[in-house]
Parts: sequence; C-alpha cells; structure tokens
Amino acid sequence: MLEKFKINTEMRLWFIGPIIMLWSGIYFTGFGVVHWLIYIPAVMALFAFSTGLCPGMFLIRNILGLIQSNSTHNE
Repeated sequence: MLEKFKINTEMRLWFIGPIIMLWSGIYFTGFGVVHWLIYIPAVMALFAFSTGLCPGMFLIRNILGLIQSNSTHNE
C-alpha cells in the first residue's frame, strides 16, 4: 500500500538541501525562538530522506483524491 508513496534515491538525496537549510535556520535563530510550525516541514523532510516515504506526497495525493472523488459524485 505504501509503495506508491515511496520516493526514488535521487529525490531522497534532493531532500538534503532543504533539510540543511531548514535545520540550520532553526539552529541560528534558536530552537526556543522559532515558531513550532516551522518544525513540521523540517521533520517531514528529514522523515522523507531517512525512510523514503514522503509524507507531503501522501497528504497531497489524499487531498486531491478526496477532491476528485467529491467532484465526480457531484456530477
């Protein structure tokens, strides 16, 4: 079931750039100063890099799937 949400090696390696930028920005700003919302994409990118499962892709495909299924039921 989760195979369709797996990302390839190139995409996993691409996540290194945003991970480094997000976590260094959090570090230089201060872990106690940064709003808690910035941790969500930082953790999601780190999770995607380490496991190969992209939570953002999972959320978007489910949201778009719900929108598409609702629009076909309305017609």
